[in-house]
Amino acid sequence: MAAPVVKVYSYKPSPSVAKAEIAGKFGGVAVEYIDGFEMGKTNKTEEFLKLNPNGQVPTAITPDGPLFESTAIAYYVARIGCDKDGLLGVTPYQQGVVDEWVHFARSRFEALYPLFAFAFGWGKFEQAKFDEALKKATDAFAVLERHLTHVGTPFLTGARITLADIAVVSPLVAPLRVSITEAILAPSPH
Repeated sequence: MAAPVVKVYSYKPSPSVAKAEIAGKFGGVAVEYIDGFEMGKTNKTEEFLKLNPNGQVPTAITPDGPLFESTAIAYYVARIGCDKDGLLGVTPYQQGVVDEWVHFARSRFEALYPLFAFAFGWGKFEQAKFDEALKKATDAFAVLERHLTHVGTPFLTGARITLADIAVVSPLVAPLRVSITEAILAPSPH
């Protein structure tokens, strides 16, 4: 049986799509970008708006139908893969712990575009927005540090990588390349 394939409309690279890509690597699900996508054009077409009435990315074409919102896509990929219990937890409590950290990541880290977007030509640098995003990130790092120190593992929910870890790390890749320095991370060694 062939591995499931999820095709995604988005710009490349996308921290939002990265969550699904990594979950797919664990679960044997191929996540592929749709060729020819042009932000601001493709996502404004009638065809696209039938898939996602928001006209936003990412939008996925799955074997079961279209999905939008990056976290929903990542959950879907984790659920259809062969590692769903590992990525999402087995018991309702384990699943709840994964969910709490996925939601934490969404609320704390997915608005960090002011820390890196300017470096990729997506808008201009604005110091006030940069400072606000950096404060939000450093506050979240302190929360993560407290938790990881308490649990004594390098993983948020136990002894292995879960969707929680993926959801926390994915939106940080670009800011770590551009703006978040070792000095900023020093108070959070975990």
